[in-house]
Amino acid sequence: MDSHRHTTIVVVHQHTLVRRGLRSLLQERSEFDVAGDAAPGEDALSLLSRVEADVVVIGLAGGADVLLPALNALLKTAPSAKAVLLADVRDDGLFEEAIMRGVQGIVLAGASPEELYNALSAVAEGRVWMDPGLYSRLLNRVRRRDPQPRDSDQAKMASLTRREREIVAVLSEGLTTKEVAERLFVSETTVRHHLTSIFSKLGVSNRMKLVLYALRRGLVSPLQE
Repeated sequence: MDSHRHTTIVVVHQHTLVRRGLRSLLQERSEFDVAGDAAPGEDALSLLSRVEADVVVIGLAGGADVLLPALNALLKTAPSAKAVLLADVRDDGLFEEAIMRGVQGIVLAGASPEELYNALSAVAEGRVWMDPGLYSRLLNRVRRRDPQPRDSDQAKMASLTRREREIVAVLSEGLTTKEVAERLFVSETTVRHHLTSIFSKLGVSNRMKLVLYALRRGLVSPLQE
């Protein structure tokens, strides 16, 4: 990531001490600019409506019936911001649904400050970030559950070029744009152009959704656990 680029961050968490601790951690890094913090609910929605956040760090308590509607409200209020979920539970089904609703990073409880920094930097650059073990479990979970593509999906997949299929396959390994470019011996700009085309053809909006789509429809094979 460009050392001169600043990422504007908003922290949303129900506990004041956690919010302040996160602010303190993030303010130690010159690339992060914490624009504010708030508790979930109206305070967070009001803050996000006033601040142009690049990344929203979201920590929410409760099950899917509480967390997912709250996520929807936050992401709708800040549609251009990328979301990183701070997870104090281990629920792969909940994580999958959060990703499908727009979350691009998941940081598990017990992660180190460096892991948090890496997650925020990756997501700010448009990449997906999560613990490798979680990434593998989620991809295999999706592939096992829904292996058969529908006719409409077959048509979408048939529209992909050979190079686009190669990029989807490499992305499923969790590689960065630079790593994909190096693997396929093309430029990063070329990879980005292909991704734009792939997103448009398949009707997905980010890399994690793309990989989940590809696994569900059999475009790529599940990872080994």
